[in-house]
Amino acid sequence: MSRILLTYPHSSLEIPDFVKSRLSVPSEDLAIASDLYTEKLLWALDAQRVFAWTHLFFWNLNRNIEWQNFLTKEQYWEHNWMFQSVLLRDGREIYKSWEWLTDEEKQRLLDLYYKPFYKRVHELLDSWNVDFMFDVHSCDPISSGKQAWSWERADIILWNLWDENWEVKDEVWFVTFSPDILNRIKRILEDGWLSVSLNVPFSWWNITQEFWSLKKAQVLQIEVNKRLYLKDDLLTISQDWLRRVDEILTNALRSL
Repeated sequence: MSRILLTYPHSSLEIPDFVKSRLSVPSEDLAIASDLYTEKLLWALDAQRVFAWTHLFFWNLNRNIEWQNFLTKEQYWEHNWMFQSVLLRDGREIYKSWEWLTDEEKQRLLDLYYKPFYKRVHELLDSWNVDFMFDVHSCDPISSGKQAWSWERADIILWNLWDENWEVKDEVWFVTFSPDILNRIKRILEDGWLSVSLNVPFSWWNITQEFWSLKKAQVLQIEVNKRLYLKDDLLTISQDWLRRVDEILTNALRSL
């Protein structure tokens, strides 16, 4: 049987108390921005699992250290194109713009909340002979109008591409997961009446790059559309819908 590792970097809603004082929006408002309930997916699959400890707007484990939320003022304005780190969908800033952590505070938080996730994944890849690693996320039904790709998203989005120098748009892509196996998974999902998109609108983030580059496992990022298991408010779970999509997704990955 194939050895599978599942990671869930964005499912947590936890924000440390001392950080809540730095928020400019109520912490409850951040729930809709998380990958709500993805931690309930794929439990019938024989796999090892690694979960995030905190909300993605506190430490986004799918971005590298330099792209985290607590930047300097200069970096904040220089990198404000990374709006998903600092803005809610309605445009409200998450953090008070001029309250920044000291270097010592940032390092402490890095040691507490960022490094343990990566350390645990590295340990499992080293000790468990993993064949396939799946990074599990959810996405909004329609992409933000601030993005170039503003359209209704597929039920399932699968990413297996990574561009080493994506900022300069040199189009040098690396394949992190076998296209043949990817297409097999895609066919099973489509047989379950789910629409599937490959690498659109997403095709790169840090977890895929970091762990594929070790050449210890094939790595695939999975985005599950929230409309499949959440009600119209994108906050309330539908157990029946969740059970259906979980069964189809589990069967697809069991095919490995």
